Amino acid sequence: WDSKKGRSNVPNGYVKAVIKAGGVPIILPLVDDENAWTKMINLVDGVIFTGGVDIEASRFGQETHPKADEPVLLRDKQEYAMLEHVKKTKKPALCICRGIQLLNCFEGGDLYQDIDDLYKTDINHALFDNADGDVHKVSVEADSKFYNIVKEKEFYVNSRHHQAINRLAESLKVSAYSPDGIIEAVEYKEDLPIIGVQWHPESMFEKYEVHLRPFEWLIKQCG
Repeated sequence: WDSKKGRSNVPNGYVKAVIKAGGVPIILPLVDDENAWTKMINLVDGVIFTGGVDIEASRFGQETHPKADEPVLLRDKQEYAMLEHVKKTKKPALCICRGIQLLNCFEGGDLYQDIDDLYKTDINHALFDNADGDVHKVSVEADSKFYNIVKEKEFYVNSRHHQAINRLAESLKVSAYSPDGIIEAVEYKEDLPIIGVQWHPESMFEKYEVHLRPFEWLIKQCG
């Protein structure tokens, strides 16, 4: 959601990745109408919760950090409701960047609202101008669903976030970490077709095949 221009928009990388994976992308606009978004989400077979501005801090029981973005309250409201619908109906979902944070907060976890201020690390996770750069590696848990999706124990990712998961929700488990211990991927402990990643695979799938695999998994789950 572009607050300055008052319009819904999605970076083209998501569109290209879905098409490359064999799917048909449909952009769901931000609407303050439960009946409308319920009809919209029922039209699609799966959902990608994309990157974007920070989630409003009261959603996860904190005061707003000085470096937090100005939240889009309607987006928070709609995506929480859509995620509840997705979980209830077991609709496949891929949660990217803000999306993984949304998933964790929805399930009762919380966030580091600014990594630089609140987490000791030598890695700069907030390289917003380096869309497809090899910023750091992630290590994938061998016993995770995510490992079965990406089929690699370690690979490079970009990094375009200043917030990250702090306290992990009880219903989730970690699928991948960065070298400094930041949580980079999660999945449900129970058998639900919903996963989350902290990086932006839609910006790297043309460079490394491993980043297309979460999208291919999503499309396969939708089939």
